[in-house]
Amino acid sequence: MAKLDDILQKAIADIGGAIGCAVIDADTRQLICVATKVPSLTPNCLEALAVAVVELIRGKQVRAVETLLTSKRGKPAVNAIDEMYVNAGESRHFIATFPEKPNCLIVLSTDQNTSVGMGWVILHRTIIPLIAPGVFSKLPKA
Repeated sequence: MAKLDDILQKAIADIGGAIGCAVIDADTRQLICVATKVPSLTPNCLEALAVAVVELIRGKQVRAVETLLTSKRGKPAVNAIDEMYVNAGESRHFIATFPEKPNCLIVLSTDQNTSVGMGWVILHRTIIPLIAPGVFSKLPKA
């Protein structure tokens, strides 16, 4: 089985328009692994971006809304956001959770030439299947 670093590096090398890919632990808000073609992104910047992504999907305000929905609907709304697309200037960001590890996020960043539909196809049919459940068993436990 390939290492996560190798999987992400190969993904951004092989996918036209890809500029970066990261796996983030939403519980700790830490980058598990990142590959990027943008040399100006320092480790501190990458960590700050990871925290921002977690806030979008599992942040305090999101949890407050989930609690409100749970109380109003009478059924749990926990970790309700599974996927999100963010268009940011000249880049597109496809964010998803892993079915077998819902507090682990994957982010695929592309340039604007990658269509939204193709970004999702690449993420779900190319990258996520390469990150087998066995990869997660080797990650540090939170």
